[in-house]
Amino acid sequence: WPWAKTAAKSGGIAAAADVTTQWFISKGNVPEIGSSQAAVSTNLDLRRSASIGAFGFFYSGGLQRLLYQKFDTSFGTQATMQVVA
Repeated sequence: WPWAKTAAKSGGIAAAADVTTQWFISKGNVPEIGSSQAAVSTNLDLRRSASIGAFGFFYSGGLQRLLYQKFDTSFGTQATMQVVA
């Protein structure tokens, strides 16, 4: 299952990006590094982050892979447009 590693990576990146975004917009401003405001805990919506991670896993790791493999078989894998013409 070589695709599982890529799917897990894309799901993890999507979930981490959502957690980071929630953390930065929770107070309406971005705290400076080293300030005491940076250590304040926030209320994160972990269900939302998990669903975005699952979307990243299944779409970026699964569906997109299948779609681009289909494109490769239909159009070829060369870098020029001669394959299409």
